[in-house]
Amino acid sequence: MSGGIMNKFAARALAAVLAGTAVVTMGIGGAAATAAAPKSVLPAAATLSSALDPSSVSVERISGVDRYALAVAISKRAFPAQAGTVFIATGQNYPDALSASPAAVRLDGPLLLTTPGAVPPVVREEILRLRPAKIVVIGGPAAVSGAVLATLKTFAPSVVRVGGVDRYEVSRIIANYGRGTADVTTAYVADGTNFPDALSAGSASGVVGAPMILVPGGNSSIGSSTLGVFSNLGTDLVKITGGTDTVSTKMASSVQAAGYGVARLSGTDRFQTSVAINADAFTTSSTVYLATGFNFPDALAGSVLAARQKAPLFLVPTSCVPEAVLSQISSLGATRVVLLGGTAALDRSVQALRSCTPAPAPAPTPDPIVVPPPAPVPAPEVGTVSGWGSPTWRDEFTYRDSTTGQPAIDPRKWNVRGRSDLGLLPDAAVPTVGQVSVDSSGIAHLKADWLTSPVIRPAGQAGPTELWHKTGYMDQRSLGSGDMAYSQRWGRWEIRAKVPTGPDTYGALAAFWLRNSNSGEIDIMEAWGYNDVAAPGGQRIDTATTTIHTKTSGSGNEKYYWTHDDFGAPTPVWNAFHVYAFELTPTYAAMYVDNVRVAYATPQSHPNLWNTSYFGSPLHVRLNLHVGPSAKYWGIPDPNHKDWTKPLDFQVDYLRIWNYTP
Repeated sequence: MSGGIMNKFAARALAAVLAGTAVVTMGIGGAAATAAAPKSVLPAAATLSSALDPSSVSVERISGVDRYALAVAISKRAFPAQAGTVFIATGQNYPDALSASPAAVRLDGPLLLTTPGAVPPVVREEILRLRPAKIVVIGGPAAVSGAVLATLKTFAPSVVRVGGVDRYEVSRIIANYGRGTADVTTAYVADGTNFPDALSAGSASGVVGAPMILVPGGNSSIGSSTLGVFSNLGTDLVKITGGTDTVSTKMASSVQAAGYGVARLSGTDRFQTSVAINADAFTTSSTVYLATGFNFPDALAGSVLAARQKAPLFLVPTSCVPEAVLSQISSLGATRVVLLGGTAALDRSVQALRSCTPAPAPAPTPDPIVVPPPAPVPAPEVGTVSGWGSPTWRDEFTYRDSTTGQPAIDPRKWNVRGRSDLGLLPDAAVPTVGQVSVDSSGIAHLKADWLTSPVIRPAGQAGPTELWHKTGYMDQRSLGSGDMAYSQRWGRWEIRAKVPTGPDTYGALAAFWLRNSNSGEIDIMEAWGYNDVAAPGGQRIDTATTTIHTKTSGSGNEKYYWTHDDFGAPTPVWNAFHVYAFELTPTYAAMYVDNVRVAYATPQSHPNLWNTSYFGSPLHVRLNLHVGPSAKYWGIPDPNHKDWTKPLDFQVDYLRIWNYTP
């Protein structure tokens, strides 16, 4: 494979050099190959081009009174009738929207911009015109407030927020969002602190259905989370946009060392990098888009339009067009050039396709012109959720034992259960205190392992006679006077966890659930293990189920099932952490997976969830790793086939709880 990649990109590298740019390519297991480029300079004056006859192309402009109106004008051009999905991102900053553009292309919807606190009237009107079935909000409450979210919910039946702890996690989540089932063989990577390189790749990545993943480019390694995204997507080739000053050589090498082909698309400045990216992606196009390279909003929305027309989008200065861009327009065979933005962004010299005359000496790349927000928005506390604020109770698993100094479960927050205080559940496993631990990274582990010989269940108890496993179990339930107990009737419960549901996990069921002193039980997340030999086609592989029980024992147990295939995304879920959250209030209940709402209920649709006979008392959290006992669903491990059930590990990054306040 690496030879094919090298040959293909060697040809593109030569073309980029002729255009005045550089393309750096690394194949799997190969050394870096660099095509050198002459130094670039910024314009001193605009002159007629020797590479392109301006009379051979028509030039038009799409503009608006501000960035919000421009995005609407672009949306109208791209979607003259209706759009099933609309993406919304803040117009005040760039990171969230950089990754949203390729996703909007994949789901065939426009990218509109909003202020953090309110939806601009022109954007409201455009959403009403588009009549979307779904609105996807990119970014957390600091970028797009809860007030904006509430407004958007009046415009579409489904409104979801895709957010994360930072710009990098948001981009990783968006990479998987709505991508379908086919492998995504190419992924683009750009520095998350510098917008021009990612902007240039917006159309190129959108055309081929590739995600744009942001990374802290100065780091020495790409990081396991991003490598996990590559693996889940089925990526073969990673295209790094920008030079070594934005995405380090060490980071590129770490991608290569992980077994991926690597191609670096770069130039001596943002304009030459734009040429390199488009030279790699496009060989012909009748239309070319130009946007300012000194600010981000125009190119953000425009990349969706360009990608839908399979056209490149070049970044250019305000007052001229680099000769390399004009040369590309000519070589692509373009007969139409579309400017994005008014004359303040791209002046009449750009409209006339005047070339940038080289200055006597290289000048530094100008800093981007960033429009400040109307008022400073303080960084939210980690864990802040729109409409809920900061958690009332939380465990990030940072506690250390006062005697040993080692990471441990905080006894003030959890009861780790064993057979002596819990007894034997109907499972095929014995609750064991030693199966619950915390590692040095602050990850809690609830593990299940094979015993050397079985524990025999006393006669008359429900469940398998032979218990071949020991397993972990912890909860917030008070065991006696003075013990910790945290419970609440209404609120939000959220966990970030990695579940053991991959191959050879037959009999496993990782559970995050709530119980009360009535008979009600809410299984927020139950994830099943499987083995193809043990139960071929007989289990729901790669699914999470939310189940509401009105009675957990005796007759009359009514169950509500909400099953979420693939945890809301078509990826091998056992390879990564996911966030599961459940909200229960006097007026609604909702289930979220990775910040996307996947189920919703009201007292009218699911009345027993509000029946005080079942759910009239406060709820507390329980976490455990079931092993068996359901032969019909997740299975019972067979001691004669221990290879069907490998050692199991339910990993929890954090658990957070918000109390409901009317």
